[in-house]
Amino acid sequence: MFVEVKKIYRGKVDVRDYAIKDCLAKKQDLIITHGKENMTIPYKEIRKRGERINKERFKSKIYPDQYYTLISFPWKPSKPLTEEEYFKQNNLF
Repeated sequence: MFVEVKKIYRGKVDVRDYAIKDCLAKKQDLIITHGKENMTIPYKEIRKRGERINKERFKSKIYPDQYYTLISFPWKPSKPLTEEEYFKQNNLF
């Protein structure tokens, strides 16, 4: 599953908890992208490396009945996206 983040704060990126739950339910790796860099978190490590940074629940602007919390992961980019990964991420296939 691909998740795009807009900012890196103190060496960490924040992902919404429902994206994490989705990965766990589908047993998929989480691929976090920031610009042209990406980082892959294997399915087995998602539970280990995620740490709640905010117990506060935020209200979704798109879905008014949905709330979420943020989960933080250390930002360690692996490599730039390949052309295939870029197309897959942006649903251009």
